[in-house]
Amino acid sequence: MLEQRSMVWDYLVFIIFVIASTFVALYSKFFGPKENTKADFVFAAGRVSMGAMMLSIARGTLGVRSFLGFPSELVYRGSAMWETLYGMILAYPIVCYVFVPVYFSLGITSVYQYLDLRFKSRLVRCLASGTYIVRQLLNQGVTVFTPCVALNTIIGIPYWVSIFAITIVSIIFTIMGGLKAAILADVMQGLTMIAVSVAIIIQGSIEGGGVGTVIEKNVDGGRLDFFK
Repeated sequence: MLEQRSMVWDYLVFIIFVIASTFVALYSKFFGPKENTKADFVFAAGRVSMGAMMLSIARGTLGVRSFLGFPSELVYRGSAMWETLYGMILAYPIVCYVFVPVYFSLGITSVYQYLDLRFKSRLVRCLASGTYIVRQLLNQGVTVFTPCVALNTIIGIPYWVSIFAITIVSIIFTIMGGLKAAILADVMQGLTMIAVSVAIIIQGSIEGGGVGTVIEKNVDGGRLDFFK
């Protein structure tokens, strides 16, 4: 009985999120400010707050693979995964204080435009953007499949159904809402992920016997040996 009740909540939360995400796109398309230029649609120029943009970038950086994969990696292989932060800690200041000012002063919106200007070669720009497209195609395959595993495990949705549904919804969502709708959806998902993470930490600590007991068990299990 308890398992059936839990399944009902799982389905309910899933349906609410699908409806809410769809509503964001529909609202942006039919009721929100109209996009007058390509920049309004593609870049949400001047239409998104700084806080929403920051939360969207943070959620995009975290991603579904990190949100689902890092905890299991920590449980099975320890905390070595945290060393990936080295690259992020070094990369973000360099991007913010070295690359972005150059792009901004040149009035460009991507590194591919910069390569075109720098080398005066359309071929270089096409090669760079082409490699990025290939990389993203491979990356999106993993990105789409990861939530499908969760949906199949928790709700029982077949893989092909969830893959097809996620792909179609994403295409329609992006076409209708543009970047602004994507950012608003990221904000909604990001806040939910934070709330769920806090709830899991609190509930897990309670069921595990308290924060001290949880830390002690992790130390004994070798999960907090950061440099091994």
